[in-house]
Amino acid sequence: MKRFLVSAFAVVALAFCVSAVSLPAEAATIDLISSKFKNTSAGDDTNAEQLTPTSFVVSHEFGDFNNTFIDTFKFAITDITSLVFDVTTMNHILSMTFDLLDDHGNSLYSTTGFQGSKGDTNHTQISFSGALLSTMLASDFLKLKITGEMCSCAAYSILVSDGTAVTPIPAAMWMFLTALGGIGGIGGIAWRRNKHLSIVGFSAA
Repeated sequence: MKRFLVSAFAVVALAFCVSAVSLPAEAATIDLISSKFKNTSAGDDTNAEQLTPTSFVVSHEFGDFNNTFIDTFKFAITDITSLVFDVTTMNHILSMTFDLLDDHGNSLYSTTGFQGSKGDTNHTQISFSGALLSTMLASDFLKLKITGEMCSCAAYSILVSDGTAVTPIPAAMWMFLTALGGIGGIGGIAWRRNKHLSIVGFSAA
């Protein structure tokens, strides 16, 4: 009976832990709502694509003329614990500004830079969590505005995600479950020993 109770408790604990790990990932979303690119020449190539429920990518490969650009992307976030922008720029980006706005057009974050010369590829990661992310989550939607100047054949791409993969069960939890299993095994041995002794005692009587 004791062995059964220990085993049942271990099963319930494991089920609870697995469900606790899985549920937040299922509720989180980062949805691309709309995108607007300013074509600078006939040679432009643009892309906006939802990759997973918590990630999308936008990119703009510029054509043959020097020009300025203004691209805007509207998206909504739900129940995420981090918001990550992986920004890649290639070739002649003379300047680029990254602006993140709330649903009322208020600036939440802004930064400039991302410059590159011919043959350059630059990677920058911008991430948000804590209080600022909470403010973003309270907004009905967010708007990412990318502006700048470039020479011909420049490009940028931005991967937007929650920055997380499938969450494994923590190592401490595996240790806890292993300990439970060990307790159950010891209890089972003791139970079989007591049963054996009581049978021997009954036969001797």
